Amino acid sequence: MLKISNFSIDNLIFPHKNTKSDTDFETIRLGNLIYNSPVENDIFWSNGDGDLPCVNKDQIEYYKKYYETIPQMRTNDLKDGFYPKKVQNDE
Repeated sequence: MLKISNFSIDNLIFPHKNTKSDTDFETIRLGNLIYNSPVENDIFWSNGDGDLPCVNKDQIEYYKKYYETIPQMRTNDLKDGFYPKKVQNDE
């Protein structure tokens, strides 16, 4: 019989890994945002299975360069989301 499900009882407590990328992550601080970025990642929009918040640092640099904004947390709680902060010359 063909097995098409990854479900198991263990997945009720620990979710099944949801990525084919097996990369390490680095923690980066940018203003009030502390995020995880894949160390080696060839795909601009991919970030793997890192702890949240997780974004490719190349994306952050792209928005900084072309839109002159960086993401910042609205509050200290991740559930409150982010806002785009205008980049200052020293950032």
